[in-house]
Amino acid sequence: KPVAVQDTGTDASMAPTLVQSMSSLAATAGDGSSNSFFTLDASLNLTSVGGQKLGTLTDLFAQASRMTVPVVRINAQATVDALVAFSKDVHALSDITFLSSNVALLASVRQQLPETRTAVDFSADALSNSTESLLKISGDTNRAGAKIAVLPANLTTRDFVARLQRLLLTVWASSDAATPAQAAQVLT
Repeated sequence: KPVAVQDTGTDASMAPTLVQSMSSLAATAGDGSSNSFFTLDASLNLTSVGGQKLGTLTDLFAQASRMTVPVVRINAQATVDALVAFSKDVHALSDITFLSSNVALLASVRQQLPETRTAVDFSADALSNSTESLLKISGDTNRAGAKIAVLPANLTTRDFVARLQRLLLTVWASSDAATPAQAAQVLT
């Protein structure tokens, strides 16, 4: 069932998507994040960015009142296969986003679980503010069946983001922003 995400806490219209790296399964009320970030392995264990085990995908979906949409990094086809079995046997997956830098892996997810969202992670790629990079991001994102491209910090310029948005891509910026002022800097 769809998640009723928490409010960002701002009066901004069309407020940005805020993805919070998680250190526990439950999101903190009032932090303004609408998405929670985890890494998922082939046994469907969720871990933090630092590698700390937080629980399982079953544990996450068993929470009575989730207020964020999970954004889950996947790295292997075995994880996709486990997700397909999970979706058939335990829980229909829909309000979830799968993230990877592996375009073929995300295409496999979209083919087998078409009701889910996918995002291509370009944050570790050595890309420049060029037409070639723009075409690579657009092409890879489309081949993955995704609509979301996660950019490295050097590509989060107003012009580059606007060009991608004109190609109907949703742009997420990878950032270590810890304060509202730093987050505002990324957004503007």
